[in-house]
Parts: sequence; structure tokens; C-alpha cells
Amino acid sequence: MNEAEGRFTVLRQSADPAAVNAIEQLVREATDRDLNRINVFDFAARYGVAEDHVIATFLHATARCFPNAPALSFGDELIHRYAGLQERVARLAGGLRALPGVKPGDRIALAMKNSPQYIELMWAGWHAGLCIVPMNAKLHPKEFAFILENCGVGYCFATPDLTG
Repeated sequence: MNEAEGRFTVLRQSADPAAVNAIEQLVREATDRDLNRINVFDFAARYGVAEDHVIATFLHATARCFPNAPALSFGDELIHRYAGLQERVARLAGGLRALPGVKPGDRIALAMKNSPQYIELMWAGWHAGLCIVPMNAKLHPKEFAFILENCGVGYCFATPDLTG
């Protein structure tokens, strides 16, 4: 794993309180346009937050600021509000950390079509301190095999339609 990849995806197991407070302030003050332009490294330097805490902490901070705001929809169906998504992610992260042989920094692959479960697992992996290896659901089976054999994953989560 190169250093930049690690700084973006390897996260500690618990949210850094300083990061949460800084991100809460940013979320309260920022417009959607501002949030879409955030550079993780600039943010970390500006607020004195460890770079490896920033990504997973955004969900936690947003859930604290806007617990009842819609967070995840699938089609017209609201799946989670931010507080519910944060709770689900935390529970899944605990489950991921409990998998045999899993430790912070390990990789898990996601071979899934777009779905609420994909988003939940992605955030849970970050929350658990894992590196996420997303794979396009439209890849050829040989491409899936190549990625899985060469990227160092311990576990792969897949939707049923991709496991056949």
C-alpha cells in the first residue's frame, strides 16, 4: 500500500474527538458546494486533525449535527437518516472487527451493485479502520479474480447476483 492510499483509507477504530468537533463546525458553516470541494489533507492541516481520521469522522459529525436529516435513499425509499446510518455503520464496523484475522489496515473487497448495503459496508469498513477495495459490478469474472488474487484482501462482500 502506498502512503497516500493509507492516509485516505486506513482509519482508527474510534472517532477522534478533535476531528469530530472540527468537522461539526465545518458542516454547520459550509454550503453543499464547500463540502464537495474539501481536500482531506488541507482540512487535516487546517484543523490539526490526523489525516487518517477525516473520512470516517465526517459521517459521525454529520450525524451529530443533523441526526434527522435524510442520509441514504434507494430510489424513492428513505433507508436511513444520519443518526440511523451512523448507528448501523458502527454496528457493522464492530462486526467487521470481530471477523477472524481482521485488524486495522487490512483490506476488504466490495463486489456489489449499487445498494444501501454497499454504502453501509463502505462506511463501516472505514469506521473499523479497514481499507476498502471497491470493484465495479460490471467487471468480467476473470477481472474480479485478478483483483482478489492480487490486492491482498482477507474478505470480499458480494451481492448474490455476482457470486454465481
